[in-house]
Amino acid sequence: MPRSNRKKKRAITFDNVLDVKEEVSSFLKRASDDCPIPSKRQRNGGPPPDWIKNQTDEERLKAKQGCITRKKRVMEYPKLFLENSYKKKNNEKKSAKPLSVEDVQSLAVHGLAGQHDTTPRWCQLIRMNKVAKVVVLILHGVSSKCYKRNYKCFPHIREHYDVNAKIELKENQSFVEELLYRPMSSRTYKNSKYGFEQQETEKNGSSKNAAEVSKQVDTNSLIGNTNNNQLNHKLDGPDNEHVNNNLVGRSCYLLADHELIRRKFPKANERGIQSTNHSAEVNNSSPMIGVDCEMCTTARGSELTRVSLVDEDGKTLYNSLVKPDSPIVDYVTKYSGITKEMLDPVTTRLKDVQKDIIGLLPEEAILVGQSMENDLIALKLYHPHIIDTSRMFTKGPVALRKLAKFYLNRVIQDSSSGHDSVEDALAALDLAKLKIAKGNNLRPFMSVRGNEKNFPVESIFLKSGSDSVSMMVDSESVLRRMYKEPVGCISTSNDTETQKKAVKAIESSKFLWAQFHSYRIYLDGTTKDEDEQKMLLTKLDGRVKKIYKALPEKSLVLTVMLENTRGDDGCAHTGRVFAGIKMSPVTDDSS
Repeated sequence: MPRSNRKKKRAITFDNVLDVKEEVSSFLKRASDDCPIPSKRQRNGGPPPDWIKNQTDEERLKAKQGCITRKKRVMEYPKLFLENSYKKKNNEKKSAKPLSVEDVQSLAVHGLAGQHDTTPRWCQLIRMNKVAKVVVLILHGVSSKCYKRNYKCFPHIREHYDVNAKIELKENQSFVEELLYRPMSSRTYKNSKYGFEQQETEKNGSSKNAAEVSKQVDTNSLIGNTNNNQLNHKLDGPDNEHVNNNLVGRSCYLLADHELIRRKFPKANERGIQSTNHSAEVNNSSPMIGVDCEMCTTARGSELTRVSLVDEDGKTLYNSLVKPDSPIVDYVTKYSGITKEMLDPVTTRLKDVQKDIIGLLPEEAILVGQSMENDLIALKLYHPHIIDTSRMFTKGPVALRKLAKFYLNRVIQDSSSGHDSVEDALAALDLAKLKIAKGNNLRPFMSVRGNEKNFPVESIFLKSGSDSVSMMVDSESVLRRMYKEPVGCISTSNDTETQKKAVKAIESSKFLWAQFHSYRIYLDGTTKDEDEQKMLLTKLDGRVKKIYKALPEKSLVLTVMLENTRGDDGCAHTGRVFAGIKMSPVTDDSS
């Protein structure tokens, strides 16, 4: 462009700016003469200035009262919004930064635990104590790019959520596993038995609470009192030989009092909980009894259907089926081994089992099992002397079948007809006896992935509280890994069934989890049609909408889209999360 033209263009642009300034000044002058400049609320859809000017005193008072009513109603609801550092300039509901699995998890846990847990770094949840329910819905196969290309297929998701953000996951990272389990907080870890071992032992400390105290005890006296620690029947594991040096007694593996509290074990004074006839203290000659329970899913969550007790000689002390008091929703036969035919003739109830077990247990009994908090919650029994094998060999929980295979060379939970509670109780007891017999000489457990999972973690279901019910509506492959967690499991075979069962589970649950797999299964096929893809995506949005409508107000809803790469385990590369609080339309009732 010639120099003369550039100068001319600048002059024209400058003149236009002057014209705009003069026009704005003229408008402001007229506005100040005629009526006040409209407020921000008025410019965003409120009544026009002329209408306000012509109002009578009675109408103004009525409008003011209506405004106060609307504000009070809004203050009754939780509020969710992005942090300023995450907001996009042109869209305050959309995050400018991608999120990790931990970010999504932090919001779900914050909604469950409220002020008792850390707040998310990427958003703020105000008045979190007013959150009625927390719901997590996962749409497998829908990537962030897929959503952008087909955003018209998601009218409900686009309109009913307060914030949304892209999720970026590491390669081979499992979203489901990472979301459901979280590392202990620094304070929790410090108060746990793992952190406690690193602290200096107090002078008046109990051997139940500190491994260091046990090291100060005469080793010979321990060995003399630990005849029952040796395996009384043959183990088929690779570590059969007994090593008598550096041994500690069984009382050193008892869960400390603060561990019982942190892991939500039943309390003695808790409503509906029966207490065993237990002694105040136990020693290294106290009998150990293996315990395992099987549960099914009822209208109230997870309830007891079978309980088994075995002694150190491998003899079955007690084995009984139990009929739940609430209607059964799912027998979970594939894992529990319980069928309708088995329970129909059963007349034994929970109170009968409680009476039998209380009468059977010696006062100095030590109960041994895998994730014992779940068994005692199902039994509704309080017993303070517990050895838990799930965390006896590693810092984090390990499945019983993995421990049995690694240390005992024993295959359990491999039957198509479900788990055997007697077999599981015996395996847990044998593992505890082996650990006590060998102590630190026992080779460390190595998982399939190496040591990367050998650190303290806890289930997010523990955050829902002892009085709350958590429910999972999912495929069997996912539920199998969650069977021993404090959550009711409802198995489904397709998305339609998932949506219907999720709606039914809303009323009785505080935390609801559901996954939809149909679109991912469709993408795994060979033929793909664009119209069919859009139809499936629209159906997904409709299913989310039906669950959303069934929720009560003030519910926190997280809808997660994942681009799957490995089937049901949730492994993904990219995704998107939509989070929001369900609110009723706030109208002016006084107008």
